Amino acid sequence: MGGTLDRRDQTWQAALTTGAVVEPTTCAAHTVPAGFRLDDRVLDEHICNLITNAAVVVQVGDRRRTIAAGGAVWINPGVTHSLRLADPQRPFSMLNLRFRIRRGGRPIGFAADALLVDEAWDLRPLWEMALDDRLQARPDRGERFRHLLALLHGDLAQRDAADGARRGLGRHRREALARWLSDHLHQRPTPADLAAVVGLSPDWFRRAFAATFGCSPRAWIVRERIRIAAQRLAEQPGLTVAELAAALGYEDYRLFDRQFHAVLGTSPSAWRRH
Repeated sequence: MGGTLDRRDQTWQAALTTGAVVEPTTCAAHTVPAGFRLDDRVLDEHICNLITNAAVVVQVGDRRRTIAAGGAVWINPGVTHSLRLADPQRPFSMLNLRFRIRRGGRPIGFAADALLVDEAWDLRPLWEMALDDRLQARPDRGERFRHLLALLHGDLAQRDAADGARRGLGRHRREALARWLSDHLHQRPTPADLAAVVGLSPDWFRRAFAATFGCSPRAWIVRERIRIAAQRLAEQPGLTVAELAAALGYEDYRLFDRQFHAVLGTSPSAWRRH
């Protein structure tokens, strides 16, 4: 996201522009009544909504967002999600597109589970064109709909990535980074390496990382290595400090000692004695 598309998004974009079968099921303006709530719903369709009045709370995995008027929600087929009114007494309205997309007889979707965007008012004409084509039963509506979806996805995906960068990395991505680093302690990863682990472009990753951890990837790697080093010193009394430094990828023991002291305020040997 936010630059280089991953393989699933490349496949998705190619399908939209080169003949995937698109089956619209709903293209309409809806007002959802007071008291509306859906929990843990899973559909075999894409859901692509522009909220036009009031607000809805959307839960997809560990992402929970309130999307107000002008915001957009696009959920992939097969993804568990929950929806409810932000204010149970105030109905919300939306422009609703629901559709299936198949290639080779198989349903396809983009890489993320969902796109959740706060500001999409300027894209409203794309929803309205889809609704208008549906009402007029245009003979070329299938091809036009595919291209409308390609435009919508490209723009919403960029905005979702930008918004994600401002809000930081979600729990799954944080956990993925921690697991990867634990398995590659001897390496010296670059920010681009870490970005690839969580499926983000380097530019989006740097912003999202700073919003999440409040430091650079390099500073976080040092902090995590030293945290793991301190834990091993406590748990493995037979492990020498030099052996530990080598296991963590430090060719220079003095660098390990300096970084340990900078993070924990004491030397590795003194830490072990305490």
